[in-house]
Amino acid sequence: MTLEEYIILEGDKFIVTRTFDNDKYVFGTFDTLEEAIKKRDELNYDGWPLYPEFIVEEEIDQSHIIKIGSEDYEVYDPSKVKISNNSNYKRDVMNLIENIKFIEESSKIPFPQSDDLNRFIFIGQTLLKKDLNKEDIKKLNQIGNRIVNMYTSTGFYFHIFEKYKQDNKIYYKLSDKGRSIFELDEYQRNINICKCILEHEIFYRIFRECLEKKSISKENIVNIMLQYDLNLNSMVTIKRRASCVSSWMHWIFRLMGIDI
Repeated sequence: MTLEEYIILEGDKFIVTRTFDNDKYVFGTFDTLEEAIKKRDELNYDGWPLYPEFIVEEEIDQSHIIKIGSEDYEVYDPSKVKISNNSNYKRDVMNLIENIKFIEESSKIPFPQSDDLNRFIFIGQTLLKKDLNKEDIKKLNQIGNRIVNMYTSTGFYFHIFEKYKQDNKIYYKLSDKGRSIFELDEYQRNINICKCILEHEIFYRIFRECLEKKSISKENIVNIMLQYDLNLNSMVTIKRRASCVSSWMHWIFRLMGIDI
Protein backbone atom coordinates (compact mmCIF):
# COMPACT_ATOMS: atom_id res chain seq x y z
CA MET A 1 0.00 0.00 0.00
CA THR A 2 1.42 3.38 -1.03
CA LEU A 3 1.38 5.90 1.82
CA GLU A 4 3.58 8.73 0.55
CA GLU A 5 5.56 9.35 -2.60
CA TYR A 6 8.13 6.50 -2.88
CA ILE A 7 6.98 4.92 0.43
CA ILE A 8 4.96 1.72 0.71
CA LEU A 9 3.70 -0.28 3.67
CA GLU A 10 4.37 -4.03 3.78
CA GLY A 11 3.16 -5.69 6.96
CA ASP A 12 4.23 -3.26 9.68
CA LYS A 13 7.34 -2.02 7.84
CA PHE A 14 7.68 1.18 5.82
CA ILE A 15 9.78 0.74 2.68
CA VAL A 16 11.38 3.49 0.62
CA THR A 17 11.30 2.29 -2.97
CA ARG A 18 11.44 3.69 -6.45
CA THR A 19 11.21 2.20 -9.93
CA PHE A 20 13.45 3.24 -12.83
CA ASP A 21 13.06 1.69 -16.28
CA ASN A 22 10.88 -1.08 -14.83
CA ASP A 23 13.56 -2.06 -12.27
CA LYS A 24 12.60 -1.78 -8.61
CA TYR A 25 15.10 -0.22 -6.22
CA VAL A 26 14.71 -0.55 -2.44
CA PHE A 27 16.42 2.20 -0.45
CA GLY A 28 15.58 1.17 3.10
CA THR A 29 13.15 -0.59 5.43
CA PHE A 30 11.95 1.28 8.53
CA ASP A 31 9.81 0.72 11.60
CA THR A 32 8.10 4.11 11.44
CA LEU A 33 6.69 6.29 8.69
CA GLU A 34 8.66 9.22 10.10
CA GLU A 35 11.97 7.40 9.54
CA ALA A 36 10.95 6.44 6.01
CA ILE A 37 9.95 10.02 5.17
CA LYS A 38 13.27 11.27 6.54
CA LYS A 39 15.16 8.80 4.33
CA ARG A 40 13.03 9.73 1.31
CA ASP A 41 13.64 13.43 1.90
CA GLU A 42 17.41 12.85 2.24
CA LEU A 43 17.41 11.06 -1.10
CA ASN A 44 15.36 13.82 -2.70
CA TYR A 45 17.94 16.31 -1.41
CA ASP A 46 21.13 14.35 -2.20
CA GLY A 47 19.84 12.74 -5.38
CA TRP A 48 18.71 9.15 -5.87
CA PRO A 49 21.99 7.24 -6.40
CA LEU A 50 21.77 4.39 -8.87
CA TYR A 51 25.32 3.95 -10.11
CA PRO A 52 27.79 2.64 -9.19
CA GLU A 53 26.92 2.04 -5.56
CA PHE A 54 23.25 1.32 -5.42
CA ILE A 55 21.65 -1.96 -6.24
CA VAL A 56 18.93 -2.98 -8.64
CA GLU A 57 16.80 -5.72 -7.16
CA GLU A 58 16.96 -8.75 -9.43
CA GLU A 59 13.99 -10.82 -10.54
CA ILE A 60 13.61 -13.38 -7.77
CA ASP A 61 11.37 -16.14 -6.54
CA GLN A 62 8.74 -14.59 -4.26
CA SER A 63 7.98 -17.85 -2.40
CA HIS A 64 7.77 -17.67 1.39
CA ILE A 65 9.34 -21.11 1.81
CA ILE A 66 12.32 -22.31 -0.21
CA LYS A 67 14.21 -25.58 -0.27
CA ILE A 68 17.96 -25.68 0.34
CA GLY A 69 19.25 -29.19 -0.09
CA SER A 70 16.51 -31.39 1.33
CA GLU A 71 15.29 -28.91 3.96
CA ASP A 72 12.67 -26.16 3.86
CA TYR A 73 13.60 -22.65 5.03
CA GLU A 74 11.39 -19.62 5.57
CA VAL A 75 12.50 -16.50 3.70
CA TYR A 76 13.28 -13.24 5.48
CA ASP A 77 10.17 -11.16 6.14
CA PRO A 78 10.82 -7.74 7.77
CA SER A 79 7.19 -7.52 8.83
CA LYS A 80 7.74 -10.48 11.16
CA VAL A 81 10.75 -9.02 12.94
CA LYS A 82 9.98 -8.48 16.60
CA ILE A 83 12.49 -7.43 19.25
CA SER A 84 11.47 -8.25 22.80
CA ASN A 85 11.22 -5.30 25.15
CA ASN A 86 13.77 -5.59 27.92
CA SER A 87 14.59 -2.77 30.31
CA ASN A 88 18.07 -4.23 30.81
CA TYR A 89 19.21 -3.28 27.30
CA LYS A 90 19.89 0.32 28.33
CA ARG A 91 21.87 -0.72 31.40
CA ASP A 92 23.93 -3.34 29.57
CA VAL A 93 24.72 -1.19 26.51
CA MET A 94 25.86 1.62 28.80
CA ASN A 95 28.06 -0.85 30.71
CA LEU A 96 29.36 -2.05 27.37
CA ILE A 97 30.52 1.36 26.19
CA GLU A 98 32.23 2.05 29.51
CA ASN A 99 34.35 -1.10 29.16
CA ILE A 100 34.75 -1.44 25.40
CA LYS A 101 38.10 -2.35 23.89
CA PHE A 102 38.62 -1.23 20.30
CA ILE A 103 39.71 -3.75 17.72
CA GLU A 104 42.33 -3.12 15.06
CA GLU A 105 40.76 -2.09 11.77
CA SER A 106 41.60 -3.91 8.54
CA SER A 107 41.94 -1.97 5.29
CA LYS A 108 41.00 -5.18 3.45
CA ILE A 109 37.43 -5.14 4.78
CA PRO A 110 35.27 -2.36 3.31
CA PHE A 111 33.30 0.00 5.51
CA PRO A 112 29.81 -1.48 5.98
CA GLN A 113 26.78 -0.46 3.93
CA SER A 114 24.04 -2.88 5.06
CA ASP A 115 21.18 -0.86 6.51
CA ASP A 116 19.03 -3.64 7.97
CA LEU A 117 20.69 -5.29 10.97
CA ASN A 118 17.67 -7.54 11.43
CA ARG A 119 18.32 -9.00 7.98
CA PHE A 120 21.97 -9.53 8.93
CA ILE A 121 20.88 -11.34 12.09
CA PHE A 122 18.51 -13.50 10.05
CA ILE A 123 21.41 -14.56 7.82
CA GLY A 124 23.51 -15.36 10.89
CA GLN A 125 20.71 -17.41 12.43
CA THR A 126 20.41 -19.41 9.21
CA LEU A 127 24.17 -19.95 9.04
CA LEU A 128 23.94 -21.48 12.51
CA LYS A 129 21.90 -24.28 10.90
CA LYS A 130 23.71 -24.62 7.58
CA ASP A 131 26.56 -23.14 5.51
CA LEU A 132 25.13 -21.14 2.60
CA ASN A 133 26.33 -20.12 -0.83
CA LYS A 134 25.43 -16.82 -2.49
CA GLU A 135 22.42 -18.26 -4.32
CA ASP A 136 21.05 -19.61 -1.04
CA ILE A 137 21.34 -16.20 0.63
CA LYS A 138 19.73 -14.50 -2.38
CA LYS A 139 16.73 -16.80 -2.25
CA LEU A 140 16.35 -16.66 1.53
CA ASN A 141 16.39 -12.86 1.52
CA GLN A 142 14.83 -12.18 -1.90
CA ILE A 143 17.67 -9.85 -2.80
CA GLY A 144 20.22 -9.43 -5.59
CA ASN A 145 23.91 -10.34 -5.77
CA ARG A 146 25.23 -6.97 -4.72
CA ILE A 147 23.07 -6.81 -1.61
CA VAL A 148 24.29 -10.30 -0.68
CA ASN A 149 27.84 -8.92 -0.90
CA MET A 150 26.89 -6.03 1.37
CA TYR A 151 25.59 -8.30 4.13
CA THR A 152 28.33 -10.91 3.95
CA SER A 153 30.87 -8.08 4.03
CA THR A 154 29.27 -6.87 7.27
CA GLY A 155 29.85 -10.36 8.66
CA PHE A 156 33.54 -10.05 7.82
CA TYR A 157 33.62 -6.55 9.37
CA PHE A 158 32.30 -8.04 12.61
CA HIS A 159 34.62 -11.09 12.27
CA ILE A 160 31.48 -13.24 12.48
CA PHE A 161 31.44 -14.77 8.97
CA GLU A 162 34.05 -16.76 7.07
CA LYS A 163 34.02 -18.09 3.52
CA TYR A 164 35.44 -21.08 1.71
CA LYS A 165 35.27 -22.60 -1.77
CA GLN A 166 33.65 -25.92 -2.53
CA ASP A 167 32.61 -27.37 -5.90
CA ASN A 168 33.53 -24.06 -7.58
CA LYS A 169 31.11 -22.16 -5.33
CA ILE A 170 31.81 -19.74 -2.50
CA TYR A 171 30.17 -20.77 0.77
CA TYR A 172 29.70 -18.72 3.92
CA LYS A 173 29.82 -20.02 7.46
CA LEU A 174 29.97 -18.67 10.99
CA SER A 175 33.39 -18.13 12.53
CA ASP A 176 33.98 -19.45 16.05
CA LYS A 177 33.10 -15.97 17.30
CA GLY A 178 29.97 -15.90 15.17
CA ARG A 179 28.81 -19.33 16.34
CA SER A 180 29.33 -18.35 19.98
CA ILE A 181 27.13 -15.26 19.40
CA PHE A 182 24.31 -16.90 17.45
CA GLU A 183 24.06 -19.80 19.90
CA LEU A 184 23.04 -17.27 22.58
CA ASP A 185 19.46 -16.31 23.43
CA GLU A 186 17.98 -13.28 21.65
CA TYR A 187 18.88 -10.81 24.40
CA GLN A 188 22.53 -11.82 24.77
CA ARG A 189 22.89 -12.14 21.00
CA ASN A 190 21.69 -8.56 20.51
CA ILE A 191 24.03 -7.27 23.22
CA ASN A 192 26.91 -9.00 21.47
CA ILE A 193 25.91 -7.50 18.11
CA CYS A 194 26.03 -4.09 19.83
CA LYS A 195 29.53 -4.99 21.03
CA CYS A 196 30.57 -5.97 17.48
CA ILE A 197 29.49 -2.50 16.33
CA LEU A 198 30.87 -0.41 19.18
CA GLU A 199 34.28 -2.08 19.37
CA HIS A 200 35.01 -0.22 16.12
CA GLU A 201 36.23 3.17 17.33
CA ILE A 202 34.37 5.15 14.67
CA PHE A 203 31.02 3.63 15.64
CA TYR A 204 31.78 4.13 19.33
CA ARG A 205 32.49 7.82 18.75
CA ILE A 206 29.34 8.28 16.68
CA PHE A 207 27.24 6.48 19.30
CA ARG A 208 28.59 8.70 22.11
CA GLU A 209 27.98 11.79 19.97
CA CYS A 210 24.37 10.74 19.31
CA LEU A 211 23.85 9.91 22.97
CA GLU A 212 25.21 13.23 24.19
CA LYS A 213 23.31 15.32 21.63
CA LYS A 214 20.17 13.17 21.89
CA SER A 215 19.89 13.06 18.11
CA ILE A 216 21.15 11.05 15.16
CA SER A 217 22.41 13.65 12.72
CA LYS A 218 23.67 12.54 9.32
CA GLU A 219 25.78 15.69 9.15
CA ASN A 220 27.51 14.85 12.45
CA ILE A 221 28.02 11.25 11.33
CA VAL A 222 29.67 12.42 8.10
CA ASN A 223 31.91 14.86 10.00
CA ILE A 224 33.21 12.05 12.21
CA MET A 225 33.64 9.69 9.25
CA LEU A 226 35.79 12.31 7.51
CA GLN A 227 38.28 12.06 10.39
CA TYR A 228 39.07 8.44 9.49
CA ASP A 229 40.75 6.81 6.52
CA LEU A 230 37.84 4.67 5.34
CA ASN A 231 38.98 4.14 1.75
CA LEU A 232 35.83 5.82 0.47
CA ASN A 233 36.52 7.71 -2.71
CA SER A 234 33.90 10.48 -2.71
CA MET A 235 31.61 12.55 -0.53
CA VAL A 236 28.62 10.90 -2.19
CA THR A 237 29.88 7.47 -1.09
CA ILE A 238 30.57 8.72 2.43
CA LYS A 239 27.02 10.05 2.69
CA ARG A 240 25.63 6.71 1.55
CA ARG A 241 27.68 4.87 4.16
CA ALA A 242 26.46 7.39 6.73
CA SER A 243 22.94 6.10 6.08
CA CYS A 244 24.10 2.64 7.19
CA VAL A 245 25.68 4.11 10.32
CA SER A 246 22.47 6.00 11.09
CA SER A 247 20.41 2.80 10.71
CA TRP A 248 22.70 0.94 13.09
CA MET A 249 22.48 3.75 15.64
CA HIS A 250 18.68 3.68 15.42
CA TRP A 251 18.75 -0.07 15.97
CA ILE A 252 20.84 0.22 19.14
CA PHE A 253 18.80 3.09 20.59
CA ARG A 254 15.59 1.23 19.79
CA LEU A 255 16.90 -1.71 21.81
CA MET A 256 17.68 0.66 24.67
CA GLY A 257 14.19 2.11 24.56
CA ILE A 258 15.56 5.58 23.81
CA ASP A 259 13.53 7.70 21.40
CA ILE A 260 16.16 9.65 19.56
